[in-house]
Amino acid sequence: MVLDLLKKLYKKFNGGAAEIISLFFVAGVIFYAYGCESKVPSVLYPNLQVTRAELAAEIDSYLALAEIRFTSLDQQDRFKQLLFEQAVLIASGGTINVLGLLTTVGTLFGIGAVVDNRRKAKVIKNANSKNAGTDTN
Repeated sequence: MVLDLLKKLYKKFNGGAAEIISLFFVAGVIFYAYGCESKVPSVLYPNLQVTRAELAAEIDSYLALAEIRFTSLDQQDRFKQLLFEQAVLIASGGTINVLGLLTTVGTLFGIGAVVDNRRKAKVIKNANSKNAGTDTN
């Protein structure tokens, strides 16, 4: 069947094998250009090849993780500053305001937990919405 097709093409082009080879070459290049997505190594897993959409999702999740880590660092720094301020207050006045200390610590941890949970929920929601639009199979 393929030989019959080639014979018909050969007759149509009056025995011009170069034109037939060029036709198949151009058809192959067009098929490759439109049918195959470009891929690059993954940022997180260099052995894995990813498309443009998958790479964008990886970078977004990586940046969101970095933002969460910076928030955690900020919370730790605020807690250290609070402890230092309380130590200076105790050293200068000699009294400990237990109720004020507990209220401040509770407020820091409570607000930090709420902010952290909302950020994580936003990251998960964004990741799910982006993954729903892309098919990796």
